[in-house]
Amino acid sequence: SATEFEPNRNITRQEVVAVLKRANDVIKSSNQESLLIIPQAYSDQSQISAWAEESVMYMKALGVLANTTAPFKANENPKREEVAHLIYNLMKANNIIK
Repeated sequence: SATEFEPNRNITRQEVVAVLKRANDVIKSSNQESLLIIPQAYSDQSQISAWAEESVMYMKALGVLANTTAPFKANENPKREEVAHLIYNLMKANNIIK
């Protein structure tokens, strides 16, 4: 929440993506400076919180998230393998791994 850390609460998909976007802002490669692609919205775009929407769409444009119009399921809890795959995609997008 805005006032509590809640370390024992499960993290949501949109929270994971917001954290990865912040990490990307620190490590991003120079090829992202001209990232102007506006990806198609998810079929459940209205379910993404306003505070997370920019991060979700940026990560989608960067290729960290799949470029699909399928549901994003913002408030569901991602599985460990999903988070690992997102981290892998973030590292690949920043040329940390090939």
